[in-house]
Amino acid sequence: MFCVGSKIIFADGRVAVARNGADIVRILSMGTNITSIACKADSLALNVEFSDGAASEICWQNADLGEKFTLNVDGITFDDVQKIAVCFMDTGEKAAGYAWEKA
Repeated sequence: MFCVGSKIIFADGRVAVARNGADIVRILSMGTNITSIACKADSLALNVEFSDGAASEICWQNADLGEKFTLNVDGITFDDVQKIAVCFMDTGEKAAGYAWEKA
């Protein structure tokens, strides 16, 4: 396990904490509305914001290197968000196969 932790905020105000990729899968499969996912590991971070049940912003950041990448959310499904979050939780990396753009 690489990631320190992930905080998932539901639309009704509840908060869940995930410690690894398996926790992310379990929590996201609950089928409730989510407003944000914030994953943190040392100087790395992945933040996903939701609006109207769909991802509205996805950002990966490495504070040590001053790098920030965003992902165009057009066409990004909830399954994609889950894959991106699980990849980060398990490796700290940006998920491969997506068009990350330097911000």
